Amino acid sequence: MSKLITIKSEELTVEISTLGAELRRIYDTQGTDFLWDGNPEFWTGRAPILFPICGGLKNGKYSYGGKEYQLTKHGFARRSEFETEAIDENSAVFLLKSNAETKASYPFDFEFRVSYELKGRSLSVKYSVTNPSDGEILFSFGSHEAYACPDGIENYVIEFEKEESLDSLCIVDNLLTGEAVPIMKNETTLPLDYKYFEIDALCFKDIKSRKVSLNHKLSDRKTVIEFDDFEYFLLWTKPQAGYLCIELNAGIDDMVGSSYELSKKAGIIRLNGKENFELNHVISFYS
Repeated sequence: MSKLITIKSEELTVEISTLGAELRRIYDTQGTDFLWDGNPEFWTGRAPILFPICGGLKNGKYSYGGKEYQLTKHGFARRSEFETEAIDENSAVFLLKSNAETKASYPFDFEFRVSYELKGRSLSVKYSVTNPSDGEILFSFGSHEAYACPDGIENYVIEFEKEESLDSLCIVDNLLTGEAVPIMKNETTLPLDYKYFEIDALCFKDIKSRKVSLNHKLSDRKTVIEFDDFEYFLLWTKPQAGYLCIELNAGIDDMVGSSYELSKKAGIIRLNGKENFELNHVISFYS
C-alpha cells in the first residue's frame, strides 16, 4: 500500500509518494502550489521518475546478452513501490531494488535510490544507482517534474544561464527521427508557446547551461533548476494544459532505425560491478 511522506523546511512543504518515489505536491507558507495537480483531463502524472530507461523503445523491446526483453516507455520505476530507507523532518531517501518482477523485463541486479532534501526554498533531488553484482549493468535515469503554470505556459519563459543555440531533436511516436528543428540562436530566453508541443517534446542535447528558470512574465513567480551533467534537456506539456515539464535525462528515446541492442541505445550508462553512479538537481521556488 502506497504512503505519502511529508518533509518540511521553514518555507516549503513537500509530499512524496512511495509509489514511484514521486513528488506529489510542493507548496509554500502562502499556499502557493508549484507542482502540477495531476488533473486527468490532461495528464495524471506529476513528477514521474524515469528508470531504467528514458523515453521509448522501438516496438517496446530491446536485446541484451542474446535475449529479447519487453520494457514500457520510461521504464518501471514510476509504477514501482519504493522502500522508505531514511526519513527526517526535511529529508527522505527511497530505495528500489531488483527482484524477480523487475528481472522479467530488465535482467540486472541494482539498487536505485532517490533522495530528497529541503533547505529553505530549495529542494535537492539526487538519483543514485548502485551495482551490487560483479558484472556490468546498463541503464539510464531522468526527472520529469511538471511545474504548475495555472494561467497557461504562454505567460512564462525559460531563462537559460548561458547563451544557447538549440535545435530540438524530432520525436515521432516515441522515436527519434534523426532530424532536428532550430529553436534558438544565440539567445538566453525562450518564450513558451503551445505550438512547440503539438507533436511531442522539445528535446535538446548537451546544452551549455547548468541552471535554467521558469519565469512568470507578470509576477515574481519562478522556479529555478540547477543541475549536474544530464545529457538531455527536455520541455513538454499538452495543448492548453496548465503545466510545463522540465526533464533532465541521462538517456533518450530509441532511434527509428534502432538495432534493439541496449548497449547501443543513446544515453545508456555502463556501470561496473560494485560501483555507484549519481546525478543531482536542485529546484528553488519563488512566488
